[in-house]
Order: sequence, then C-alpha cells, then structure tokens
Amino acid sequence: MVFDWETLGSKRVSLAFLEVPLLSVQETFVAWKKSLGWEPEVEPICLPLREAARLLPPTAIPPSRYLWLKTASSWVAQFSNSVTLDPHSPTTYLCRRMSCRGLALQYAPFGGPGDRRRMGFAGFTLYGPGTGNWDSIIRAIQVSSEGEEAFSVSGQVQDFEDVGKYELSNVRERLTLEMLREYAGAMGLRPFEDEFYGPEGILIRG
Repeated sequence: MVFDWETLGSKRVSLAFLEVPLLSVQETFVAWKKSLGWEPEVEPICLPLREAARLLPPTAIPPSRYLWLKTASSWVAQFSNSVTLDPHSPTTYLCRRMSCRGLALQYAPFGGPGDRRRMGFAGFTLYGPGTGNWDSIIRAIQVSSEGEEAFSVSGQVQDFEDVGKYELSNVRERLTLEMLREYAGAMGLRPFEDEFYGPEGILIRG
C-alpha cells in the first residue's frame, strides 16, 4: 500500500471507493462475509490515514483484514491486505448489492523505453447500478504493457473524460496517473491526498 504521494509515479497503487455511508458498507459487507462462512469482527477507529493503514497486517491470500475510511466527500475508501491489491471483487459485489456507485483506480509504473520487463498498468473502472452487467461496470479504461502495450475502453463515456487522449500514438499517454487524478477529481475525490481520508472508519477482521 502506497501513501507516499510525492513519489507515486514510481510506485504501485490500487484504490477503491463506494459512494455510500460508512454504516451501510459495514452492514452489507459483514452480512456478505457471514454468508460465505466467515465470522468477521468489526472495530470502529478514528485515526489519520497512515496510522489506520498500520492496522493492516502483511499481505495474505485471501485478505484477512479490510479497512474502510470515511472521506471528505460522499465516498468511502476501501483498503485491505490483499496480495494482489485487487479492488474489484468486493467493489463489484457491494455496488450491485447496495445499488451505489463504485470506483477503482489502479496504477503500476511503466519501464523505460524498450524495457519490457516491467508490466506497467493504468486503470479506471466505474461501477454502478442498472448496468445489466454481472460486474456492474459502467465504464472501464485500461492501459497495460504486458509484452505489447495495449489500450482498452468500454462502457458509457463520462462527461469529464478527455477522449481525445485515447487516440494518441503513444499508448502509455492515453491514460496517465495525472488523468486518473483528474477523473477522480471530477467525481469529488482527492485520492492522492492524506487529508482526504478519515479519521472515522472501521477495521474488519476475518
């Protein structure tokens, strides 16, 4: 998990958000885990982002702890000790179950020119009710460099998108870290600022 926003462009980051009250997330998430045979324990917390993040243990498969924090917006942020940093599974389910919007932002730095060893990635995924899709995805935009560089886009174009960038010859420039920041900002989020998060939240174990 990366909170050194000043060096964000050189780190891997994966963030997820739900546009619902914190209490709604707690009730629905705990009920879901119980239906899967888990016995989750809920601990209310009131801590700044970086202190709250210390409550997450080393990464595990499956993740053993989830951290949900209020933000300075209508969105709630989700973190976990997942090895894969995959935000999609709980976000997909919870958006469908609570009929709310969700957002996943992912970024992994790309290698230098001609460097194919580092698999860079940039992803913007917006979820919501009424899509008719099993995954609740409204809009998905991705750039990746696993071997050959690739760009993909699907779903409904959002008003804030700079769609002209999607035609650039440099695939990596079609969805950049700065574009992720701008797109999130247009939705009322400031995901790369400590002050945006907390201090109220919940830690769920198990």
